[in-house]
Amino acid sequence: VSQSRYYLEFAKRDKSGKEILVCNVGPGEIVGEMGFLLKKSRSASVIASQDSSLILIPKEKFEEIINGQPKWFKVLFETIATRLEETTTLLVEERTRKSNSNN
Repeated sequence: VSQSRYYLEFAKRDKSGKEILVCNVGPGEIVGEMGFLLKKSRSASVIASQDSSLILIPKEKFEEIINGQPKWFKVLFETIATRLEETTTLLVEERTRKSNSNN
């Protein structure tokens, strides 16, 4: 078992195009789920801090798993993703304001 920990930086661009760090994503975490659940293009960039191994879950396989669940399950995921997207937008706006006030 590896003792190393690798992290991915999850960043969004503000309205001026400046990249704003949203969070660090660690081993075993998932990225790209919001775009899939909301059927939108990706909302942020992910940058590896060092060489990393990633696992790609094919869209078809993910849809197969989600569609095999009760209907309310997908609605729940979509609701959580929408609320998280709204919160992330507010976070980026706040970090942009703080960054601009420090300049």
